[in-house]
Amino acid sequence: MLLTNQKGNSTLFGITLIILFTFITLNIIHHKLKLFSNLQQKQQILICTKEVNGMTQALVKKIRETNHWLKILTLSKHITMAVPYLGLSGKISTKAGIKLLKKAQMLAVISHLKKMKDLDLKSCSFNWSIYKTPITILGLHIKRSQFNEAIFREEKWKYYVYSQSEITINSISNSGQVSSRISKRVKPLWKLF
Repeated sequence: MLLTNQKGNSTLFGITLIILFTFITLNIIHHKLKLFSNLQQKQQILICTKEVNGMTQALVKKIRETNHWLKILTLSKHITMAVPYLGLSGKISTKAGIKLLKKAQMLAVISHLKKMKDLDLKSCSFNWSIYKTPITILGLHIKRSQFNEAIFREEKWKYYVYSQSEITINSISNSGQVSSRISKRVKPLWKLF
């Protein structure tokens, strides 16, 4: 008569099922945690992009408003010089107004760059192009037109916001229009192996 250990076989089969079920459950949990981490990174990228775009649009708006007033003051300076009794006092007051608006523009640019640096240190990963301002800066001065207006840089420029798995490519035009797209970050070959 052939004796088989039925109780041992069923115990071994039960343990195998429990191990298999545990492995599948742990694999699902690991996958969900990875998805959650990717969603958090994507959320952080979108928040950083939104903040940068908003700050840049506000800077463009402020520069455009002060450019409008600079042009008016520059033209009025030339007009008041033609009027005999208003010449000197008009020139002095418009010159002071122009100087004040120029300093306000430079202060706005410096404040913008400081905010970008704070974002970069806080939680956002940018490339160097984030520090490009919408206007052209030469040394410590803003490049200006004949009417003392700040000159905007080329039509569009790009900046990038990074995370471990994704990247946003943002284009900003000098009118303040923003376009963004998100793509997967490609790993270099040496990191695949």
